[in-house]
Amino acid sequence: MFPLVTLFGYLIVIAILLNFSMYFIFLWIRNSKNRNIRKKLATVARKWMKSHRPVAVVATCFLLLHVFFVYQQRSDYFSMQFASGIIAGGMFLILIITGLYRNQKATGRRRRAHQYTAFLFVFFVLIHVAIVYL
Repeated sequence: MFPLVTLFGYLIVIAILLNFSMYFIFLWIRNSKNRNIRKKLATVARKWMKSHRPVAVVATCFLLLHVFFVYQQRSDYFSMQFASGIIAGGMFLILIITGLYRNQKATGRRRRAHQYTAFLFVFFVLIHVAIVYL
C-alpha cells in the first residue's frame, strides 16, 4: 500500500509546480518577440490565473493532511527530514500570507515579495525532497 504521507507529499508537489509554472509563462510573455505568441500566452495566463488561488487552497489542504499523517506515523521529530519539512512548511505559510497581501492590493512590491517567497519555498521543498529520498 502506498503511504498516505507520500501520496499527499506528491500531490503538494504537483500543485506547487502548477502554480509555479505561472512565473515561466509570464517570463515567456515578457521575453517573446512575436506578438501572436504573446497574445496566445496572455490568453492562457489569464485563464490559468483564475485557478491559481483554488490550486493554492487545495495545496494547503494537502499540506495539512501531510502534516497530520506525518505526526501520526513518525516518532523521530529531531531528524533532518522533519526539520526540513518544518522549514518548508514555514515558508509555505509565509508564501500564503504574501499571496493574501498581494490579493488585497496588487502592487509591484507585493508581487515581488510573493515571487521571491515562492522561489525560496520551492528551494526549501527541493531540499526537503532531497533529504527524504537520499
